Amino acid sequence: MLISYISGLSVDVTRDAGKYATVAKEIFQKGNFINLTIHGEPYDQKPPLLFWLGALGFSLGGISNFWFKLPVLLLVFFGFYSAYQLGKSLYSKKVGLLTVFMMAFSLIYMLYSMDIHTDTPLQAFVTFALWQFFEFIKTQKNRHWILGFLATGLAMLCKGPIGALIPAFAVAGHLLLKKNFKAFADYRWYLGILLSLPVVSQALAGLYNQFGIK
Repeated sequence: MLISYISGLSVDVTRDAGKYATVAKEIFQKGNFINLTIHGEPYDQKPPLLFWLGALGFSLGGISNFWFKLPVLLLVFFGFYSAYQLGKSLYSKKVGLLTVFMMAFSLIYMLYSMDIHTDTPLQAFVTFALWQFFEFIKTQKNRHWILGFLATGLAMLCKGPIGALIPAFAVAGHLLLKKNFKAFADYRWYLGILLSLPVVSQALAGLYNQFGIK
């Protein structure tokens, strides 16, 4: 399994992944992380985090498939670890291991790790956010609350509002099923939105700079 993921670093990117690599290359060449471009033209189709990761890879090792994909692959492994911890936190160590096994051996997930899409880092940050939120529900520790909402902001930087909707529906559904209604009264759930906003604002700034308010 590990060999499959690592071998994908040298596979040529195609279609959408090729466009993403082009945006990352122009960030690397111009040094402008806020105002995204593709072939010199303003780009507004996806939030910037995937492109930032690609530009980071290019700055470390030069422009190539390997260095475009490596930062994302490291996030993939981070997502596996978060999935294990989430399953363990909610149920048991065995469930955590089964969760990682099913994710790691998913064919579509392998393919999306080879031909990079925004869904790949999205999964990692959403899973980490869910792990932190469920730890917060169990322990009420602020560090889990902070990390959960920062991760939600990063998930939104991967693919927009869905990065917040998935954790929101998952957490709300869990609390309703557990009949933990008083948890909804905790002001930190609503204050946490303010923690995500500074992260998301980087994408909004770029869109405003290039396209204004429409």
